[in-house]
Amino acid sequence: QTAEFPMEEGLTFYCTAEDRPGALIEALSRIAVAGINIDTIECVTVGDQFGCFIWAAQESWPKLAELLLQSTN
Repeated sequence: QTAEFPMEEGLTFYCTAEDRPGALIEALSRIAVAGINIDTIECVTVGDQFGCFIWAAQESWPKLAELLLQSTN
C-alpha cells in the first residue's frame, strides 16, 4: 500500500541565525512586513544556531531572496 501525497517541485530558502529568544520572530516579522506569505516553514536548532527552511509562492521568490540577503549583511 502506498500513501499518495501531492508533490510539487519548487524552491526552498534556508536561513540561519543565532538561537536566542525572539530571533525567529524577528525574521518572520520582516517577511510579513514585506507582504510575503509563507506556505511552509520548518525550523531546527543545533547548539547556539537555528536554521529554517522557508517555502513561499513562486511569485514571492525574488522578493524573499532579496529580503533574506539583506538580513545577512
